[in-house]
Amino acid sequence: NPWDRIVSMWATKWWHRSSELDDCCSFDEFIKNIKPHPHERYNTLFYHQILNEEMDSILRFETLREDFARMLNSVGADDVPLPHVEKREHAHYTTMYNAAERRSVFERFHADIVQFNYC
Repeated sequence: NPWDRIVSMWATKWWHRSSELDDCCSFDEFIKNIKPHPHERYNTLFYHQILNEEMDSILRFETLREDFARMLNSVGADDVPLPHVEKREHAHYTTMYNAAERRSVFERFHADIVQFNYC
């Protein structure tokens, strides 16, 4: 989910270090000033090259446990619990955006939103 990913990036203080942002910027400042990292494709959060390969399934982060269990079951493997590491406490992503910010993310990550039916 691109909206959730942006909140996670802000909460973990992940962004291009040469930007004017510092560790204390607000979420709305982050949204307005985020700049592309040279190794991140900012028009998509999904590495589109993978879509050119044949896949059996795609696991979604928001349903990762269920998708992972289903994938293991499909290959005859036992279920394995997934750890949750580096959990950050922040408000739910749906409460973080105003209308203009939601639209900005929609426009920037439109390909992902359509590809994975987030609209």
